[in-house]
Amino acid sequence: MRASSTALSIIGLAVLAVAVSGASIRRVYPRNALVALHTQEEMHAQLKAQIKARPSFTEFVAIVQNLLQTNAPIDKVYTLFDELINEVNQEQFRHDEMAYEQRAQCDEELTYRKNEVNEATIALGKATEDKDICEGELSKAQAAYAINVLVQKTKERELKTLDEIRKAENDLFLERQKEHKEALRVIDNALPLVKALLGESPKTSFIQVMKGQSSVGASSMAILVGLFATHKSVSYGRVAQILAQMTESPEIKREDVLRLIQMINNLRQNIENSLNEITRVENEAVEGYTRTTGDIQALLDTLKTQEKELTEIIDDSNSCIADADATIAVESTRKRESQSILEQSEVMCTTSEQQYQAASKSRQEAIQLYRQILEWLKDYFKKNSIIEGNQ
Repeated sequence: MRASSTALSIIGLAVLAVAVSGASIRRVYPRNALVALHTQEEMHAQLKAQIKARPSFTEFVAIVQNLLQTNAPIDKVYTLFDELINEVNQEQFRHDEMAYEQRAQCDEELTYRKNEVNEATIALGKATEDKDICEGELSKAQAAYAINVLVQKTKERELKTLDEIRKAENDLFLERQKEHKEALRVIDNALPLVKALLGESPKTSFIQVMKGQSSVGASSMAILVGLFATHKSVSYGRVAQILAQMTESPEIKREDVLRLIQMINNLRQNIENSLNEITRVENEAVEGYTRTTGDIQALLDTLKTQEKELTEIIDDSNSCIADADATIAVESTRKRESQSILEQSEVMCTTSEQQYQAASKSRQEAIQLYRQILEWLKDYFKKNSIIEGNQ
């Protein structure tokens, strides 16, 4: 039995549709997937081998044509179609398995990459926050350190000034103390001489007595006169008047000697009181100096301790900032690379799914067309067989 040219053309179109659908299969995996793809690659290779095993358009047309021209049983032609449809179904089944595995891999890869991006974002935010905190601590510590150093320098200058003032005050005190003690020594040397006048004969003059004194005694009397002039607690004019009277008088008057002794004792008491006063003032000054310098030194010790602590804070803050910068650099790279891989994987997975859907649709259309053609052929040959039988 010979097939018409129309039948052969329809068969050729059907085979071409299937060939085109098979050629569109292309497996795409997401880059850096976490699961092993070796098995999937083998499945893909097998699928490609199956597609290649199917006869090409020319081969299929030639096979069908040869069967029809050699009057082969028509069932053999039908079987050829059934086998071809079965092969396409097997291809779809294998492709379905691959697509299922592909989706699982994509889900795992995309989930992992999204987690990587999220974790990097969180770590980056925390590191940035830590850096801001450390920079704030560093700024406060540096400001406190500058104030600390300034206060230390001010207090050290203050301490130096107090030392200089204390030395000057002590030098003055020692000088005045020496003067007072010297005055008391002179008084103590002169007073016995004056008291001795009471034992002298009233007929003896003050000049005669003084001439009989040693040079030390005479000198003491001269200095004594000067002390009355220096210390204004008694009337120098009154003392000078008494001494003048005693010098001019041809004899020593007892009442003049007693008044002079009283004045000398008063002078000595005044000098002692003055010495006690300057000593008291000096002692209070020493106590004030000791207390003030002690407070300043204690403050300096505290400031030096704080300076050490602030230095440690500054070092720790700088170290914290360096660590934060390192973390920011690492996490920024991690986020950027994971985001890039995520985007590539999304594109690849989407493309793979689109190709799967397109290939599946083409196979379904091809199978439907094969079946329609097969039904048409069956109907065609059935009718022709009836016609030939009637003839």
